[in-house]
Amino acid sequence: MIAMTSTTGPRTTRRRRLLPAVALVAVTGIVTGSFALADGAPPPSVGGAAAAYVPADGYVSWSLHTGSGTDIRRITEHSRSTGVNQVLALPPLQQSPTLDAVGEGVATTHFWRETTRALDGDDTRQLIDLYSVTDVGVSLVASYGGDYGW
Repeated sequence: MIAMTSTTGPRTTRRRRLLPAVALVAVTGIVTGSFALADGAPPPSVGGAAAAYVPADGYVSWSLHTGSGTDIRRITEHSRSTGVNQVLALPPLQQSPTLDAVGEGVATTHFWRETTRALDGDDTRQLIDLYSVTDVGVSLVASYGGDYGW
C-alpha cells in the first residue's frame, strides 16, 4: 500500500476556522471605532457666546410672582428647531415680515421659541417669543400672544 501524505493537516484546518473569527472581530472593531469617532465630534456652535444662555429643547420652568395681593404661577416651555416651521406657526400678519427679516437662510436658521402662560390671575393668555440663533448671536424675531405683537 502506498501511504498518501496530506498537506492539509490539523494546523491548516485550525487556521481556516480561526480566520473568519479574527476577521469578524477586526471588522466589528473598525465599525465600532468609526461610530465612536463620528459620534464624538462636537456639534457646530451656532449663536456665539450667547447660545450658552439659550435653554435646551424641551426645558420647562415654573415661576411664582408674588405681590399686588395675589400670587401668580407661570410655566415657561422652550423649544428649539431649525427651518421654516417656527415662522409658519406665527400669526398670518407676522409671517411675511419675519421671513423678510431672516432672509434667504431661513431653511437653515436655528430658532428658539419661548412659550409662557400664567396659570393664575385674570390674564392667562399664552405669550410666545421667537428668537433666531445665528453666528451673530441671539435676536428676537417675533413676539405674540398678548395685546401687542411684532
